[in-house]
Amino acid sequence: MIRRAVSLLAVLFLLPAAGRLAAQQAAAEPKWYDRIRFEGDFRPRFDMTYQDMGQGKEDEDLRNRFRFRLRFGASAKINEQFTVGFRVASNEGKNPTSGNVTFGSGTAPKTIVLDQVWATWTPNTTLSVTAGKFANLIEKPAAGFRSELVWDEDFAPEGLSETITLRRVSKGLVRRVAVHLKQWYLQEYSKASDTWMLGGQALLDLKPSETTSLNLAGGYYGYANVGPLAQVANSNDQVNISNSVVLKDGTVLEGGKLIKPNPANPFDHFASGFGQLHGSAALRVDRFVGEAGLQVYGEVVHNLEADDLATGYQFGLGLDRMRKLPGWSVAAVWVHIEQEAALSMYSYSDLGRGGTNQEGIIAAVQYRPVRNVTFGLREHIVSPIRTVTPDTPVNRLQIDVSFAF
Repeated sequence: MIRRAVSLLAVLFLLPAAGRLAAQQAAAEPKWYDRIRFEGDFRPRFDMTYQDMGQGKEDEDLRNRFRFRLRFGASAKINEQFTVGFRVASNEGKNPTSGNVTFGSGTAPKTIVLDQVWATWTPNTTLSVTAGKFANLIEKPAAGFRSELVWDEDFAPEGLSETITLRRVSKGLVRRVAVHLKQWYLQEYSKASDTWMLGGQALLDLKPSETTSLNLAGGYYGYANVGPLAQVANSNDQVNISNSVVLKDGTVLEGGKLIKPNPANPFDHFASGFGQLHGSAALRVDRFVGEAGLQVYGEVVHNLEADDLATGYQFGLGLDRMRKLPGWSVAAVWVHIEQEAALSMYSYSDLGRGGTNQEGIIAAVQYRPVRNVTFGLREHIVSPIRTVTPDTPVNRLQIDVSFAF
């Protein structure tokens, strides 16, 4: 009897305290709308492409386009471990490497697509797992702008991605050691094995001095059952194919420039497989010239499963003062990407007319007068590595302004 009385008194005493604690915790938790983060950008662009086609018709050599890209997304932190998000973007239909849409078409309405949808689980500071359709987390070197030697910046893979952070500190020489693991689901087949990209990247961030950073990265990307992926171009004319393909009747159609399928004899599979070794080294020196930092990098990719024309490399040099306003950057890049070095349907879509088998220079200037507004100019002058027709240089000039919100 005494025990029951004591228990009852304890409950009567603890209930108000528990209620006050729960109320304090509820008050401390952010409201649902405070857990949502919105972001987006709008980029109008003038895009000029010139190439002497050798036909004596200047109107066929030059193409001017006014284009835009619009992206808007949101992410929400569900709890301490889970975050979900999505992004919609402009797209001319089914282009995996470009959100650019051309003005014109009789002022017809423009297309918006679901560009990303994902969930991330972060159980601790070491592991992060993302599933869905997400931003490409493979880290790429930069000098003024990030490299797109292997993957276009607009490419959003699907499947699974894990990041394992083995070390992250704010002092000392070794600042970060991490590994990215990738299981990208590229194509589903109802009567055959699906196409996957299985690979990973190791990262090492060094800080030799207070003003110097050195970032090293190396990875391997292997494609399982990649051959039939060429068939995507049979029903999607926005896919860039410049790798050699085997047609339905067994004929090998040489790449080296953008090729399109013939409905009477469509693409059957790629002529080579893809197993890519990829490495880069990027150096940054802060306050190299006044407040401007120096960026230098080298990058190489080699396709182990191609017999020839299997290597690509890129070197970048730039100065930037984008961390303060007004901000600016200037950069120059030399790019060399052989025909089978990269899967052309995912590589830089604005290099020349798109695709592989190209080398040349990319020069870029950016100016940011105020926060979230950036003016940009990028000039590409590239020529084919292996002789194709036409074999004349392609000059591609892009002038744009980006509004971030």
